[in-house]
Amino acid sequence: MKSIPTLAFAAAMAASAGATPVLLEVDSALSSVEVEISIAGGVLGDTDSSSLSGFLRIELDSVSAAGQSGLHAFRLVVDDDLHLQDSVFLVGGFTATINDAVFYFVPPPPAPASIGPAGEVAFADVNSAAEGTAAYTVTGAACTLLGGQPCTDTIDLADSDPSQIESFQGVFTIENGIVTFTATLSMTMPLDPDNPSNGTLSVDGVVVARGVACAVDITGSASPSSPSYLVPDGVVDAEDFFAFLGLFAAGDPRADISGSSSLASQDYLVPDGVIDAEDFFTFLSLFAAGCP
Repeated sequence: MKSIPTLAFAAAMAASAGATPVLLEVDSALSSVEVEISIAGGVLGDTDSSSLSGFLRIELDSVSAAGQSGLHAFRLVVDDDLHLQDSVFLVGGFTATINDAVFYFVPPPPAPASIGPAGEVAFADVNSAAEGTAAYTVTGAACTLLGGQPCTDTIDLADSDPSQIESFQGVFTIENGIVTFTATLSMTMPLDPDNPSNGTLSVDGVVVARGVACAVDITGSASPSSPSYLVPDGVVDAEDFFAFLGLFAAGDPRADISGSSSLASQDYLVPDGVIDAEDFFTFLSLFAAGCP
């Protein structure tokens, strides 16, 4: 059986250099989404809003002087159910409720984007899909504009094809080892994928997300009795490795850092409530790559 140092050396030899993955948690107090439904050729429409939670996963070419970023995953959860309604005299009306809505990243990742002098960045060709349900009722003459579709129905948003986000741009700041991404995004998708002319679902969001720039800089000392234990010190060294090893061996929840050790997985760097080999090998690869 190979020793831990041997495994660490093997991982170091195999690790890719130059890009540091960073998980950013969405701040629901500062993040929100406005959803608009438009039907009957735009005659009827309404909007509702909710806070957002979830995460984004990015890559930075440097955690000290970032000049380029990649976007590799996101999952944006609409915290509240959305209720929309409208009516027009002689046309009719509609009511709709969107439950359990989630917007998530669809590979492949967009091309890395340059970060400007003020931290500004704009990602292009970002694809997203949705989960959740949209239940609606259309009344009056407006129902005839649905092309023979039911005037009352429930649509599974997961049946829609991925949609391209028309705008996904924001500003990065890195301060005291914390990355903050403040971004806006907008996209439009058909309400019913089988009948796209029936109506549209438009999404405009503000996302504020934060995360630790260097996930493996976890401590200044591997000794639990040290005042610098589990206090990042800006250096990735053996203290970090053995501190994590101690957490992992003890089954400490702080060792739960990833649902998958594969960088291509949407669960990479996303804690899954289980401490297992995925967490260990994720930390090992990050440690081997370091934080440029």
